[in-house]
Amino acid sequence: MTEATASDRKQWSRAEIAEKLDAFEQGYARIPSQRQWAEDLGIPRSTLQHWFQRKEVIDADPDLVAFFESSVGVAFLQRLILAAHLVMTLMGPCGIRLVCLFLELTGLDHFVAASYGSQQQVSTTLEKAVVEFGQAEKQRLSAGMRPKEITVCEDETFHPEACLVAIEPVSDFILVEKYAGSRTAKEWTDTMEQATAGLAVKIVQSTSDEGKGILVAEKAAEAPQRHALHKRAAELLAPLNSTASPLKGLPPADLRAIEQVAQECAELFQRSSSCVEGRNGQLALRHHSLHRLRDQKLAALTIARDEAITIISCSGAMARPPPSGSLAPSRVIYLTGAWSAWISLVGLLKNAPCRNRKDPWLRLPLEHNGRNEDHRRFQPHRLRQQCQ
Repeated sequence: MTEATASDRKQWSRAEIAEKLDAFEQGYARIPSQRQWAEDLGIPRSTLQHWFQRKEVIDADPDLVAFFESSVGVAFLQRLILAAHLVMTLMGPCGIRLVCLFLELTGLDHFVAASYGSQQQVSTTLEKAVVEFGQAEKQRLSAGMRPKEITVCEDETFHPEACLVAIEPVSDFILVEKYAGSRTAKEWTDTMEQATAGLAVKIVQSTSDEGKGILVAEKAAEAPQRHALHKRAAELLAPLNSTASPLKGLPPADLRAIEQVAQECAELFQRSSSCVEGRNGQLALRHHSLHRLRDQKLAALTIARDEAITIISCSGAMARPPPSGSLAPSRVIYLTGAWSAWISLVGLLKNAPCRNRKDPWLRLPLEHNGRNEDHRRFQPHRLRQQCQ
């Protein structure tokens, strides 16, 4: 019988290892035989012993070890690491090194590798999953959108490459965020056509910091100004809300249709392109800390930001969450939907709890050349031979 090579051996996932160890620990009192349990679990006995030896040398509180090495603990650990990367590196301005520091300060580096290289792999995998999710959701949701006329706020930022940014101001949804070789009218036209391909939207106007087709009014920043505007709006709507208004005799369905048309007309009157200016500032800070935004990184930042603050409606409305009592879209996706999808797409944890975990064979110092030297100076296979 030939011995299986390393390439032929099954690579057990972290979740599978935790599940088998849970089954063994829960049933060992009933069947106190490692050999029998190894056969029932479909693994070599030496593998089962290695898993337990590796678990025993974790330098942490036994209760924490019992939790994080269980099936529930492994699932929670993966969710926690994914949330840390999502919030810190995609939604927040932090880098990977701060994620590593977070793992070290919380003591989670005993259960998951906290080195920069390991967490960089996690970050890259998450970015890829976010981009794939965004592309798939765009195709799925665009299939049910009704035709809609929108305004687009356009601007450019430089890192030093020209980055084209376009946002639909009503929903604050980023339509375009990509690097381009130039910022000519043709480049903008081609980019916008690619961004809106498959979407049932028609761009009826665009505005920028130098747009001449729209008047930019000063935003009301003080409470008295806002109260005056609300009062004026109430005065204008009073005739329509009175009992003598002809709208009172219309069926509810017609009233909803009129309200929707009026809302869409009001959305076309935009005061400024401040939304895209603010996004340019965010990208500048990102570029300052990273020195370069890769295409995948930029795409992941775009999708994560849109999923965090925006509702995409298959009924055609691209808007923020509707206020209480308003007409809710027929189908919407929230960040929680994206979150669940990303958790299922990303396998973050390696089969071993931590790379810097000491081998059980390396726990005792050995005599070498008549001197008691640190066991870490020797190779593991040599130590095993001496111990045997």
